[in-house]
Amino acid sequence: MGLVIAGCDNKETVLDIDTPDGGVEVERDRDDGALSIDVDE
Repeated sequence: MGLVIAGCDNKETVLDIDTPDGGVEVERDRDDGALSIDVDE
């Protein structure tokens, strides 16, 4: 599992899965621990 800091947002990528049909990305906010989940189809 790799951690990536993106842009000025204080977030780290917790999980990033890419498949031929889409993908899932889970990011955690380093300030408050909130998770954001993006699903691409």
